Amino acid sequence: AHKRSLTSLVDFYISSLRIVDRYQREFEESVGTVHSEILAPVIDAARHAYRQTIGHVQVIFTEHIERESWPPTGKLSNAAVFDTLVAPRLGEKGRRVAYLMVDALRYELGVELERMLTEVGTVELLPAYAQLPTITLVGMASLLPGAQKDLTLEYEKGKLVPKLDGVTVSNVTQRMTVFRKRFGDRFAEMLLKDVVGSGKKSKIADTVELLVLRSSEIDSQLESDPDNTLSLIPRTLKLIRAALNKLSQLGFQDVVIATDHGFFLNAHAEDGDTCIKPTGEVQYAAHDRLLLGNLAKGNSKDNHSVILSADKLGIRGSFAQAAFPRTMAPYSAGYRYFHGGLSLTEAIVPVLKIQLTTAKVTSNSEFQVHL
Repeated sequence: AHKRSLTSLVDFYISSLRIVDRYQREFEESVGTVHSEILAPVIDAARHAYRQTIGHVQVIFTEHIERESWPPTGKLSNAAVFDTLVAPRLGEKGRRVAYLMVDALRYELGVELERMLTEVGTVELLPAYAQLPTITLVGMASLLPGAQKDLTLEYEKGKLVPKLDGVTVSNVTQRMTVFRKRFGDRFAEMLLKDVVGSGKKSKIADTVELLVLRSSEIDSQLESDPDNTLSLIPRTLKLIRAALNKLSQLGFQDVVIATDHGFFLNAHAEDGDTCIKPTGEVQYAAHDRLLLGNLAKGNSKDNHSVILSADKLGIRGSFAQAAFPRTMAPYSAGYRYFHGGLSLTEAIVPVLKIQLTTAKVTSNSEFQVHL
């Protein structure tokens, strides 16, 4: 009933199917503490069941993508988040807005975060459609002002280079310069963890009306050791909650939390569990989940990959075509955590809009503690 169209499938994922991703994440976190040969067949069976379910959905999803386009028409694209949700709030003089750019906050984590933030203010969770390829280099650039209109991807000296209105925005310094040129002393940026501190790094000038907070903990931890760092994800979510409480005390009224991409936990990876690459000139491979280049026309009916014009996938720039696997297998073996391609878990991302409750804390406040 949910596979008749791309919209109905995405709606099903947002409302229900994303729960399976949460269960799998919590399961893998628990498995990391279990050392029992007796449980090994049960663990393998659970992993296989998850992989079969998500693999089945992915085949349906890619069939819809071939007929339609990405991002879907009329839906909120990640590249429009700043101009649609942040910029209008900065039009009111004196209004203070925080913009959190959190790496690898996939949709089910956004739902968890929404539950944790109900006490800090009014929270609204929106689904957004990530910019392809779903990697940090591109995804963070898509969260900049004007990205929906001016973001392009170029191929220069063997590297993928995102540009905003012709200006390279490949690293943090270049991306923050975009904000600084536009907002001047109304803008400030820092790491998420610094805003909850009490040192010099945590100081925010009174002139600041747009504060950008950056977090890369989830992605960096999972990239380095996915088997042992899943338990650290809740720590990042709690850090976000603590930061919002601090922002409320500092007089910030609005917060928008956005992310660059989701991810897939490939715990059931097996030898040979890969996708055959299409032939042609592959200029760039995004985590071996999405290929960019001038791919051979004979691949138009490839049984292993979906091959489409880059424009149809919302990719503007110097690449003629893009290809991604029809299944959840990457183009190379060995990935236990990956992103970069086009799947529900990689490309449907959360955006949280929060209107903070004004916090009033005085030195003579009284508290009652019940133990």
